[in-house]
Amino acid sequence: MDFLISQLHSSSLDIIILIIALAIDLFLSIIVFLSNTRSATNRTFSLLTICIVFWLIATYTPRIPELYKYSLDSHRFGIFFAAPMSALFFLLAHTIPSGRLLLGIKSYTTFVVATTGMMLLNLSPYAFTGVIVVGGASEPQTGWGFIPFAVLSTLFSILTVYELTHKYRNSSGDAKKQIKLVLSGILIMLFLIITTILIPIVFFDSLQFLPFAPLYTLVFLGMTAYAITKYQLFRIKVLVTQVLTLMLCLVLFAKLFGETTAGGRVVDGLVLLVVSVFGFFLVRSVRQEVEAREKIASLAKDLEWTNK
Repeated sequence: MDFLISQLHSSSLDIIILIIALAIDLFLSIIVFLSNTRSATNRTFSLLTICIVFWLIATYTPRIPELYKYSLDSHRFGIFFAAPMSALFFLLAHTIPSGRLLLGIKSYTTFVVATTGMMLLNLSPYAFTGVIVVGGASEPQTGWGFIPFAVLSTLFSILTVYELTHKYRNSSGDAKKQIKLVLSGILIMLFLIITTILIPIVFFDSLQFLPFAPLYTLVFLGMTAYAITKYQLFRIKVLVTQVLTLMLCLVLFAKLFGETTAGGRVVDGLVLLVVSVFGFFLVRSVRQEVEAREKIASLAKDLEWTNK
C-alpha cells in the first residue's frame, strides 16, 4: 500500500491511467454479473474482465524499476492470465447473447483442457526463459513454450472475430445490435493496439503509447457491457446505486482503521452510519421508482397491443 501511495504521489501517468481503468473494469464486471447472475454471457464477461484486470497488473509490474527483480515472474503471470483472456474472448463471442453456453460437451472439454494446458505452460521456464533490461524496461526472452500460446491465442482471436461476424450477418433485431456493439468494441481495441503500440514497437522501438493499453481494453469492455445490459436499463439503475453505495461504505469503513485518534474514529463512525442510513433509503427509493417505471412500461405495451 505504501508503495502504491508513493507511485501516486509521483504523478506517474502510467499508474493513474491503470488505477482508473482497473476501477472501472471491476465496476463493469460487478454490474454486468449482478444484472443477470444466471446468464452464461454475463458470467463469461465478468470472468473475462477479471482476467484482464490481473493481466494489466502483471504487465505493468515489470515497468517499475524497484520491482525488476520480480520482472520474470510478472511476465510469466502476464501470459498466464493472457491465456484464459484470449480463450474467454472466443467463448463470449460464441455465447452472446444467449443465456447458456452453446458449445457442445466435447468442444467445451477441449476448450478447457487446451486453455488449462496453455496456462500451466506459460508459468513454466519454457515460455519465458529470462529477462533483459533494455532502455530502462524489462523485456522477456521467449523459449519454445511460448509457441503454443502464440498459436492458440492467435487462433482464438481469429475465431472470435469470425464468430461475431457470422452472428452479425445471420441475426436480426436487438441481437444484431448487441453483436454489432461487441464486434465494434473488439475492432476498435485491436486497431488502437496495432496502430499505437504494436507498429511503434516493431518499427520505431517506441513504447510511448504503452501506458494507454488499459484504456484500449476499457473501450471494448465498456461497449460490451452496454451491449449486454442495454435492454435492462431500469434494473441497471438499481444495481449502480447499490454498488456505489456499498463502495462508499467500504471506503469509510476502511478509513476507521486508518484513523489514529479516538475522536477521529468517532467522527468517521458517525459519518459511516449516516451514509449507510442515507444509502439504504436511496437504494429503496430508486428500487421503488424502477418498479413503477417497469409497471408503466408494461401497461403501455398492453395498451399498444389492445389498440392494435
